[in-house]
Amino acid sequence: MQASEEAIAGGSNLIISPGWLFENTAYKLQIAYPEVDLLLMDAEPFDGESYVSPASKHVACIRFHVEEAGFLAGYAVVREGYTNLGIIAGFAVPEVQRYCYGFLQGADAAAAELGISAELSIRHWNADTFGPGEHVQEKASQWYADGVELIFGCGGALYISCELAVQEPEQKVIVAGVFNMEYLGYGDPEDSAILFSPTLNIREATVIALRAYLENGNAWPAHMAGKTLRLGVREGCVQLAMLRDEWNLTRFTRDDYEALLARMRDGYYAISDNTDAPPLLSIFVDWEDAG
Repeated sequence: MQASEEAIAGGSNLIISPGWLFENTAYKLQIAYPEVDLLLMDAEPFDGESYVSPASKHVACIRFHVEEAGFLAGYAVVREGYTNLGIIAGFAVPEVQRYCYGFLQGADAAAAELGISAELSIRHWNADTFGPGEHVQEKASQWYADGVELIFGCGGALYISCELAVQEPEQKVIVAGVFNMEYLGYGDPEDSAILFSPTLNIREATVIALRAYLENGNAWPAHMAGKTLRLGVREGCVQLAMLRDEWNLTRFTRDDYEALLARMRDGYYAISDNTDAPPLLSIFVDWEDAG
């Protein structure tokens, strides 16, 4: 809050706030400075208890079609040959659920195309944390010991515990979010168990938003002013990121990936973003957190 107020006092008329850590700050700013333009990236105003609508035409929010990111990941790992999968999610909040449900839909679509729906098995468990923890590592270790080949760590830094649980070279992890080796903060990229990350292209989304703002005379256009805009594959804002930007999948090639993106842009797959209930699937899912 202090940094934003100092920027406003210095003459800034546009404040960009990235991520959920700034959601409450943005809520306060839109009330305290109603004439200052705000751009919330991958976030919406949060009053401390719930999300609220942007207060005025001066506030624009960008969210992402994370279900498409999850779809890309689920489709890719099944096409790569993985059939015994696990999802360790953070908290059961809508954005995490969209990621995970998208992953399930992608895995389901790939299995159907390969004719292996009956051979595919996925476990799902909510860790109720966005950080690493012993209970996460214990769960991941148990799954790997039971034959799970790959775990999707979906929620903050909990993937660290998934990677620490890896005991064999063929056991892999994929990570949700904005991904790069500097963010990981530890480990040798050459020895990493991380296969790839379904990511949100914050940079491209920021360019899209600011271009619209500038072209509209330094004001948010009607489709953004006081609203939340979701961006995805069609806008180039959802993708798979590889370690060191090197394509490291063998069966699912880069050409296969580009063809998948094209089909998604054309609307070939009906990817649901509904979080009221899990998607209807042909594959088996063991909901370990269902009680």
